[in-house]
Amino acid sequence: MIGSGGNDFRNDKFRFVVRLYTNDGKGGFQENVQGAPQVIGNFSTLETADFDGDGAIDVFLGARNVPGNYGLPPQNFLFRNNGGSWTDAAPPELGDIGMVTDAAWTDVDADGDPDLIVVGDWMGIHIFTNERGFQFKYRPAQQQRLVDPRATGRSGSGRRHGFRPRQLGLNTKFKASPSKPLTMYVNDFDHNGKSEFIINWYPPLDDQPAPFATKQELTAQMPGLKKTILKYEDYGKLRYETLFPAEVRAQSIAYRTDYLESAVLWNNGGSFSLQALPVEAQISPFSASSRVISTGIR
Repeated sequence: MIGSGGNDFRNDKFRFVVRLYTNDGKGGFQENVQGAPQVIGNFSTLETADFDGDGAIDVFLGARNVPGNYGLPPQNFLFRNNGGSWTDAAPPELGDIGMVTDAAWTDVDADGDPDLIVVGDWMGIHIFTNERGFQFKYRPAQQQRLVDPRATGRSGSGRRHGFRPRQLGLNTKFKASPSKPLTMYVNDFDHNGKSEFIINWYPPLDDQPAPFATKQELTAQMPGLKKTILKYEDYGKLRYETLFPAEVRAQSIAYRTDYLESAVLWNNGGSFSLQALPVEAQISPFSASSRVISTGIR
């Protein structure tokens, strides 16, 4: 099964259909047009598991974004395989939970069935525990919004697994903390039918947030602002709240993150705790990891 993603074909939605290729047992594959879930999306991850224990493989389809409209929450899907047909099994919280970058099936609560953990851009860490294969219970594991998580991996031993959310790291212009978070606002600010996003940060030695984009970058994206922002000096004094009227800002989708470190999410058996990895793991965006076992140390 294959899910497509990217911005190359944003005006051709049929490029984003899910495709299924069946194995003929001799190393060949034949497309099964009617065999895949009949949905369209800009998918970033496709994770399978037999979550209801009937012997048929079920599937989660996570979408990264709406092509050409970064920041708008896409539709995510969870399908139950009925042996030739697919049934929507997504709990209400999962469908538009955010811009999913990765997911994993694992037995979080050690009850013998696979649970689903989901991460994504500007999202917290979200867990959906499997309730006997019939429904999923939503459990937000961490409220910190992760700005660029790439994958999840397992840490620990036995039946209780921790996870490694792989992040942007600390070697970046962006800084984030509970008192000085990064924020992003998404809206069709210039009413051209396409959404734009504005990231706000705290410049060094500044206690007020400001748009991260330069005047040239922002006015190139939204030319209408050239009429109100004439000088670089003027732009340096502006804040998101002064760029747009209250009625426009009220329609924006707001994102926030106060955590950039790659970390380990420890499963404490009913609760979770996030522990940042050492500084050596924070020097660049974290794109892959593996558990190395030697003399009992991981």
